[in-house]
Formats: sequence, structure tokens, C-alpha cells
Amino acid sequence: MRYCPDCMRAVDVEETCPRCGTKRLRGILSQDPVYLARLNFAESAMLAQMLSEEEIPCLRRGVSGAARTQMSAVSDSYDLFVPYGALVRARELLAVLRQPQTDADTAEEAEAEE
Repeated sequence: MRYCPDCMRAVDVEETCPRCGTKRLRGILSQDPVYLARLNFAESAMLAQMLSEEEIPCLRRGVSGAARTQMSAVSDSYDLFVPYGALVRARELLAVLRQPQTDADTAEEAEAEE
């Protein structure tokens, strides 16, 4: 596994990053920040909280796009990055976040709130 410092991705090629084309790939270190996912504002905030509870640092970077208003911040996309050494656990948490809730889950949550 190699690391692209330009796009902060773990890549499995030796010479050139398939995403950005740089040839500055190097060996990856446990603390190198690597791309995890692109999420909307709410999802990125929830995942950042889940990562924090697991003591996994994360970088949440807004994705540039069209002109923004204050209201658009809620629907903007964010790229999340975590240390390479925590990538497997972070992906597990992402999978939990993306699991659809069943009616039974919703009923249990409502009962717990009462």
C-alpha cells in the first residue's frame, strides 16, 4: 500500500496515483490521514461524533462547489479523513451509520425516549 500526500488516499499502485496523477507516492504510515468518505453535513457530523467516541481523530473538509449561502451549509458535502491505522474501524462505523433503520429500531428508540 502506498500513500498519495496530494489527495490523502491509500492506493495500491507503485508509480502514479490513479486519482490525481502525482508520482510522489510513498510508503504509508499509521498516522497518515486517509480519505474515508464523502457525506452530507448531517451524516458527516454524526460520523465525526461516532469517531470521537471511539477516540479516532478525523478531519472534516468541506467540498468546494457553487456559491454558498448560509442555508446551503446544511446540504453541502464533506470529505472525511482518518488516520490510516484507524481506517478499518472507521469503515465499520461508517457502515453502521449507513445501515437503514427498521421499524423495530425506531420503536425501540421511541420507547427509550419515554
